[in-house]
Amino acid sequence: MGAKRVELIERSIHKRTQGFYAVSSWLEITYLIGPWIAGVAFLIIFPFLCSFDSYFMNVFITAGIYAILGISWALLALLRLFSLGHAMYIAIPGYIIGVLNVNYELPLYVSIALAMIFGTLLMVGFHAGCLKVKGPYFLLVTFLLPLMFRQLTFLFPEQLYGEEGIFGIQTINYGAISFSIGNYYLVSAAVFFMLVAGRRFINSKKTGLILRCIADNE
Repeated sequence: MGAKRVELIERSIHKRTQGFYAVSSWLEITYLIGPWIAGVAFLIIFPFLCSFDSYFMNVFITAGIYAILGISWALLALLRLFSLGHAMYIAIPGYIIGVLNVNYELPLYVSIALAMIFGTLLMVGFHAGCLKVKGPYFLLVTFLLPLMFRQLTFLFPEQLYGEEGIFGIQTINYGAISFSIGNYYLVSAAVFFMLVAGRRFINSKKTGLILRCIADNE
């Protein structure tokens, strides 16, 4: 009965608004924005419910990072392009943040902003080259690029610190969680929420249908 009731509410809203969601009752308003409010409230309150170095906080952060990777991969799969090196899209901006903050002593927020800009440009450039090939060859190219980047960490150990990784990056404090845990939580929670909102927006509009129909057909 619950599933049928939800379906009737959604169908009623769609029929009367055609996707513009002009609601006329508190029930419909709650149905549309209630889950978003509850999700954001949980993300804000959760750090204050955990103590420093909490096991549950570490599990939540790890799950959030993998969720970010999965949702972003699903956006690419929407175009029927399946990447085997998707972790590189997170790794390279992360390395840019570390290099700018540790080696060049730029403030953390400036390093994050620059990493978002230059990391996006680099990934768009790499991906534009990958799009020259199709099918299994696209998979092979995306598989080889992360291996090439991994070798760069050994070729430039003074800048990229090789196997040890970059350490000494500044951190953000939030609620009862401080140091690196608070830093990871802030970033993972914010990016996760933006990706979920973006994916829902694409799927709820005609743009999502158009992208799924066109896919990788030039």
